[in-house]
Amino acid sequence: MDELEETLLQEENSLRINSANSAVGVLELYEKRVEEIKTIEARIEGRQTEIDTVGTQITTYRKFWETPLENMVNRVSAAFSDAFTSIGCAGEVLLSKRISDKENAPDSDDFEKWSIEIKVKFRQTEELQLLTGQRQSGGERSVSTIFYLMALQDMAKAPFRVVDEINQGMDPRNERLVHSRMVAAACREDTSQYITPSSVILMVDTF
Repeated sequence: MDELEETLLQEENSLRINSANSAVGVLELYEKRVEEIKTIEARIEGRQTEIDTVGTQITTYRKFWETPLENMVNRVSAAFSDAFTSIGCAGEVLLSKRISDKENAPDSDDFEKWSIEIKVKFRQTEELQLLTGQRQSGGERSVSTIFYLMALQDMAKAPFRVVDEINQGMDPRNERLVHSRMVAAACREDTSQYITPSSVILMVDTF
């Protein structure tokens, strides 16, 4: 009995020591985790402050260029739409700020995702549709491209503009429509004159 009681006492002392050591270890681990959490929270607060500062700067600088950009696109769209109206069709140029191709997608502050969209309608029964490489015919894409370039050129002053194979891929009807539009544009006051490579050669030979 004495030996058993001695053994039991030793085991109790051992358990008591191990329990005390474990408590100290857990407390140290807890205090360490608390310090780590405080460090992370301070880092997060600093990052949030940086984000707020950058966001304020973006908003400030955006006011200087976004409205002029929109006005510029609207000017191009007005000229583009006028050209399409003159041939009995419809077209518009839009500044897309969406984060995806979906119509109801929200605007994005990621300016790299912004884009220019060109919409056209060549038949009365259609709605305005996005100009793509598959939806319209080759002639319709050529007409749209030429009218878009002409709308862009209206914003830049130049005495002459050289065009080459502007009727590429057009059927006779679209070719006549584009030609008449170019003649009308060239006949306006204080506007550029359009020259084809053949007329340049003719002018050189004449001089």
